[in-house]
Formats: sequence, C-alpha cells, structure tokens
Amino acid sequence: MMILVVLHHACGEGIFKETFAAEVLFVPTVLAVDGFLAISGWYGLRFNWRKAGALWGLHVFYGLLYMLALAVLAWLGYDVRVHLSLGASWFIPVYLALMAVSPLINSGLEDLARQGRRALWGAYLPFMVLMALSWLPKVGVYLGFSVRGWGSHMFGQALFVYVTLRVLRLSGLGERLSKRQVWLLLGLFGGLFAVCAVSGMFLLWMKKGAYTCYAFSGLLGYNALPVVFCAAASLLLFTRLRVPAWLARTASFIGPSLFAIYILHNANLTGRHVWLPLCERFLVSHAAWLTPWGILLTETAMAFTLCLAVDLIRRALWAGLCAWRRRSLGVGHN
Repeated sequence: MMILVVLHHACGEGIFKETFAAEVLFVPTVLAVDGFLAISGWYGLRFNWRKAGALWGLHVFYGLLYMLALAVLAWLGYDVRVHLSLGASWFIPVYLALMAVSPLINSGLEDLARQGRRALWGAYLPFMVLMALSWLPKVGVYLGFSVRGWGSHMFGQALFVYVTLRVLRLSGLGERLSKRQVWLLLGLFGGLFAVCAVSGMFLLWMKKGAYTCYAFSGLLGYNALPVVFCAAASLLLFTRLRVPAWLARTASFIGPSLFAIYILHNANLTGRHVWLPLCERFLVSHAAWLTPWGILLTETAMAFTLCLAVDLIRRALWAGLCAWRRRSLGVGHN
C-alpha cells in the first residue's frame, strides 16, 4: 500500500503527470489510502499518548532535519527558494484525529454488536447511505449534510472506512466469507471501479466540462463506495493468504518505517515533492531509453528505497542511543 502511495504521487507530479501512462497507473493507486485505513479498522485503533506522540514527533523530527538540510544548501550557495514550514501532510492530523475518537467509536460499535448483528448493520447502513450521498456533487449540499470541506471531507473518509471495517469484523461477516466469495466481491467492486475510471478518462479525452468529470469523482475518489469496498475486499483477501515466512519478516522489518517513508517522500513541509523529482530527473538524464511507464515505476522504487534507507539510519541511531542510555542508567543488568 505504501508503494502505491508513492506511485500515486509520482503519477500526479513531474513531467509525466499528464501522460497516458500516468493516467492509467494513477487509477489503482487510489486504493492505497483506503487500504491503510482498512487495516486500522480491521484490527482496531487503540489510542494512547505514546503512539500519538511518536507519530507527531516523527513528523517534527524529519521537518527539522529537512529545514536544516535546506539551510546548509543555502549556505553552500545553492538557490533554495522554498517556504519552510512544519505544516503536516493532511493524512497525519486526520489519522491522529481518528485515533483520538477511536475509543468512542469502538465502544459504540461493540455495544451494538452485543445487541446482535441486526442492530449493528441497522445502524451502519443508514450511515453508509448518508456518507455516499454526501459525496455526490450537489446532492449533499441540497440535503444539508455535505462533507466536501477539505478537512471534514478527509476525516469523513477516514471515519467511513474505519467504521466499515470495524462493522465487518465485529459482525463476523468479514471472517465468514470464503476466499472465493472475497474474490467475487473484489471482482465486482474492482470491475465497477475500472468502468468508472475508463469512463472518467474518456470524458477527459473528449474534453468535457469540469462539472461532468467532477460528477464521476463520486465513483473515483478516495471516498467513493467502489474504492472503499475494493480496499476492504483486498484486505479480506490478504488475511486469507499464506504469506511466506521471509516475506512476513521483511514486512515486519519495513513496517515501522512506513510513516517515515510517507513523510519523507511527500515532503509536504515545502508544499512540493522533493524525492520524486530528484529520482525523475536522474532517470531522464541517465536512462532516457525508459518509457514513461518505466520511469514512473522506477522512480517510485527509487524514492521508496531511498526514504527507507534514511529512516533505517534513524532507527539504528535511535536504538543505539536508547541502548547507551539503558547502560548508563544500569537498566537490564543484574
């Protein structure tokens, strides 16, 4: 999912952002954000100040490090004209807000689950309908419950995906579905998503008005029902796979660095991306034989790997510092 997030940004930035390759590769990456939220909903968030502080502290740490790097470049004579800020990428405050309200959500859904599946689904289905209508152009405004404001829109998306997966888990439906049934669901929603994507690209190709294309965003955005349920079905399918031990160990090793990879490659501290353009310029200069498809995929892999390497260094230094502190305090010695 994090690789898809990086590819999502690669397709939306740089000199290839309006190419056919970027348009096509962009479509499946829309599932990435909902996939992360689906994982949180399936296993359930448990808020504590230590986890919230660690996430925000990671953002501030890389923000200060990034600002220091820019200051050094400026001191060395490089033309660095950027706006220095510690403003967070949209996902971090939204995720922290979701963590903050998760105890209340979990408690309410668990109470409904104890009353029976009928009570749980009876509360969820009207919520799903309201959220779906609120995302459609004009409809939510006319009915008086639009959530299209930037902040509320993103939090509404996170809340909806989280609640959907919690309901699937608490009702037992997500675990009772067979692998074949999950494949059918993934094919159904994936097919609907693909039809909407092709239709949207056709409208853009035909140069239709912005409103016509915007109407399709109700079926193409992060918060579109086909996308949400595609992400949910993908997660349910993954829980039924037998992952090789080496892959599980690799994922466990990389996992703690995923938020750092997001923070680093997104470089939202300056309002623009940094890692992806650097990789893109390198490939255009040294691998001109690559097609736009190859450059987009390769720069995604390069940016992911570079950001991972930076965070692995941070993790190693932090582990060494913690070990030194324990030794200095005599902790862990008999």
